[in-house]
Amino acid sequence: MLNEEDNGKINQKALLITSRAFLSLKSSRDTLFPEASRSEKSGAEVLKPNMVVPGIDCPQQADVDEVASRTVELLQARVPEHVAGIAFLSGGQSELKATAHLQAMNALDRPKPWVLSFSYGRALQQAALKSWSGNEAQLSAGQASFMHRAKMNGAATLGTYSDNLESA
Repeated sequence: MLNEEDNGKINQKALLITSRAFLSLKSSRDTLFPEASRSEKSGAEVLKPNMVVPGIDCPQQADVDEVASRTVELLQARVPEHVAGIAFLSGGQSELKATAHLQAMNALDRPKPWVLSFSYGRALQQAALKSWSGNEAQLSAGQASFMHRAKMNGAATLGTYSDNLESA
């Protein structure tokens, strides 16, 4: 059973992630399909939005399932079904968090008429750059690290990622 302090922390966390979702929704009104009534629907659009995550300095971070749920809710509210895909930016998330969030979104049992995928920069390159470290002798280690991360995100796009794959 939760005491008042724990309950207050949970409510504060819910408020922070709800505020982030609201701000994302508000900004998306001006940037995502401002001409929502247009009749042309090519089905070739791929959007590159952020996920609904609290800021990195926010003391109350949302868990993976909450980020997934809030992000998909936002997409369902603002993105037309004819959009071909959503390629998320990592937005400063760690490589493991970005992968876990993508997996959780794809695992949600909700209508998602678009492909949810990734367009990560830092979250794909971080481990590869560390492995390589600019050392020619470490080039193959850097390439292997990059390939591993790409495979993990590919699995998350398909909804088949799990932590166990990280060590396989």
